[in-house]
Amino acid sequence: MNINEIFESFQGEGPNTGKPSIFIRFSGCNLKCIYCDTKYTWLFGEKTLLNIRDSIPLEFHDKLGNEFYQKKDETHKMTIIDLIGNIKQYSATNIVITGGEPLLQKKEIENILLHPYFENFNFEIETNGTIEPIELPTNKLQYNVSPKLANSFNKLENRYIPSVLNKFKQKNSVFKFVVNESDDITEIIKIQKELNIPGSQIYLMPEAISKEQLDKNGKMVAELAMLYNYNYSHRLHIQFYDDKRGV
Repeated sequence: MNINEIFESFQGEGPNTGKPSIFIRFSGCNLKCIYCDTKYTWLFGEKTLLNIRDSIPLEFHDKLGNEFYQKKDETHKMTIIDLIGNIKQYSATNIVITGGEPLLQKKEIENILLHPYFENFNFEIETNGTIEPIELPTNKLQYNVSPKLANSFNKLENRYIPSVLNKFKQKNSVFKFVVNESDDITEIIKIQKELNIPGSQIYLMPEAISKEQLDKNGKMVAELAMLYNYNYSHRLHIQFYDDKRGV
């Protein structure tokens, strides 16, 4: 499996905010969100950066940034035995599988969930909702689904696949939407109505890759969530550690 990093921290987002967790961050993603706070999992090489820059309006170039990464530095081949060896040093029993887009490596994740070592762990999978969920009979798995809006600058047909999102809706799932400005609520309401998602399963989360951005956007998004009777998700790891990795 292709792993970017493994570390222990608390869950910083969603319904389990504050829960001690082991994070397994997979490398690779099938989308290219300009506001992504983990570009080091997929923005490999200057050519990738330039291609994205050419596809978005000039006024959003600063949000994309100028940094790119090398796949050989950010992708580590691991077996499940390697993975267990890394995890044994930690005490948390909640595992957050994230990325990038971890479901690109669905078979590898299935092997983790079925391995006897992980029998007493609970799991969360962070996903963009474009790849079908794992079909395993388990009540120890929660999906944190983050459908991407127009503010991500991904093509609609790539970022929004209703048939897949409907399958997540049948699972133990919550839906987190990254909000940049108040007008984003129109698209969120449209998706909610199209998929008939209960408001209790929806979380609004401020777009932010730094504490400064979080401080700027957090209050607006919280008030928006209150106004429309959605949940608000902060980003505690950014609040406490800014843009530091591995925390």
